Amino acid sequence: MKKRFVLPALAMVGLGIYGARRSILARLLRLPPPRNGVGVERDIPVPMPDGVRLLSDHYYPQAPGDYPTILIRTPYGRGREGSLGTGYPLAELPAQRFAERGYHVVVQGARGCLDSEGTFSPHIHEAPDGEATVAWIVRQPWFNGLLGTWGPSYLGYTQWATAASAPPALQAMVR
Repeated sequence: MKKRFVLPALAMVGLGIYGARRSILARLLRLPPPRNGVGVERDIPVPMPDGVRLLSDHYYPQAPGDYPTILIRTPYGRGREGSLGTGYPLAELPAQRFAERGYHVVVQGARGCLDSEGTFSPHIHEAPDGEATVAWIVRQPWFNGLLGTWGPSYLGYTQWATAASAPPALQAMVR
């Protein structure tokens, strides 16, 4: 008789944990509690000067306000919400956390990686592609004039390559 209630009880506990996952993750990462829901616009084609389109995802706070933007450019994949096993959590996980706390976040697949067009040639296209992406961000209606970049390893290299042209909107870099 008691065994019949174990599975439904476990399901209820699982649903409770799933519902509290954002707060639990914030505690584990020692972050302040999330302030906003997060919306995501996926697979945005960002045109480069040579006609290649780099696909990007735009994470944004689901609350009215004027928010700065963080750019994450990656050759490893943009990830998918809830797919940390099939996407690249190093981009998706922080994008969600930043947006929960009041940032627009653009996660862009590098040239030739996954769904972005072109051919991936390490270190070759990062500066002009980063510059073109910043110019695209600056034209977006949600952009408030403040831009930062984020990412370790090759993502860090994409930051330096983007900063080489010293776009005025670029205010911060975090590795």
